[in-house]
Amino acid sequence: MMKRLLTMLLAAVICLSLCACGKTEAAQAADDMIAAIGEVTLSSESAISAAESAVAALTDEDLKGLEGAGTLEQARAALEELKKAKLIGDVEDAIAAIGEVSLDSGSAISTARKAYDSLDSALQSSVSSYSVLTAAEDSFFSAQVKDIEGAIDAIGTVTLDSVDAIENARTVCGKYDTPVLEAVGNYDKLSAAEARLSELKIEGVQELIGAIGAEVTLDSAGSLEAAQAAFDALSAEEQGKVANAEALSTASAQYAELQAAAELQAEIDEARGIIRVTRVSFSSPDSAGGVELYFNFVNNSEKTIKYVTFGVTFYNSVGDVAKCKYKKDTINYCTETGPYEKGEGLSGTNWYWGDYYNWEIASCELVYLNIEYMDGSEVTLTQDQIGYVQY
Repeated sequence: MMKRLLTMLLAAVICLSLCACGKTEAAQAADDMIAAIGEVTLSSESAISAAESAVAALTDEDLKGLEGAGTLEQARAALEELKKAKLIGDVEDAIAAIGEVSLDSGSAISTARKAYDSLDSALQSSVSSYSVLTAAEDSFFSAQVKDIEGAIDAIGTVTLDSVDAIENARTVCGKYDTPVLEAVGNYDKLSAAEARLSELKIEGVQELIGAIGAEVTLDSAGSLEAAQAAFDALSAEEQGKVANAEALSTASAQYAELQAAAELQAEIDEARGIIRVTRVSFSSPDSAGGVELYFNFVNNSEKTIKYVTFGVTFYNSVGDVAKCKYKKDTINYCTETGPYEKGEGLSGTNWYWGDYYNWEIASCELVYLNIEYMDGSEVTLTQDQIGYVQY
């Protein structure tokens, strides 16, 4: 009897062992991962994906012992529903964030519209507040139109002082797209205002040009500058409509000539206020070919001259430089020692002899003139100034 009982117990253990061997370790591990998912939330994505990967890796034999396949499918379905609800909720939150519509609502409306359009059609139909979005878009469109119309109405009667108002209206228009501009009821008024302002500017320029007068003098500078500045401020098209534009060009050219003449005279007067050179000449060559150089001057400045250094270049009869026999320099320098007060200088037959020998010397030119004063200051005349002081 006891032996029979032991045999029965052994058979039962063997049977249980065989049943346990029907579920593999891989299947058990997959079931454990499925069980670990627990309550499905939006944070369950990684756990569900890991369990799905584990199941996908099971063999057919492993799958025979898998118990949680249905649970995993339900978890995936629940997660997808949560995702859809999240997408819909995000869109509705974006729509709610628009709030009261104003000209500053563009970004919020655009964000909500992009969020809604990103949904597939099935989800879009589930957005309960879509009508709020479309109403906000309509209100925002109307606000934009009113913004432009208000800026245009603010121009009022066009005068030369309307520049800022017209520019502001054009700037406001530039902020909006074509559909908004096409809906503006008074848009033609802006174009008319711009055209009228252009006419007024042209008329103003013509008046300024007329104010210059028929006779241009150095006193015409102010009226010329005003007319030129106003003309330059016009567009190229407007400049072409200025009837007396040629008169402005003529007056400007005349003034430039007068100004140049005045500046030249001032330069001449400045040079002549320093010194006057009354003589630069030479004698006929002597028997050895030597010439005597003559140089006379008068001190016209208020300062006392200490030294006068001058340089001349000799030329032959065909205008080429004639270098002296002993001094081969192109410029021949001499220095006269003072002191010379204002009104004093060299005159008569003062000469410099013994340095210049060349039978071909036919003319000479003063090319350098430097004056050093007793106070230590000095001045070197330009070539033009040297010409001015010889009179």
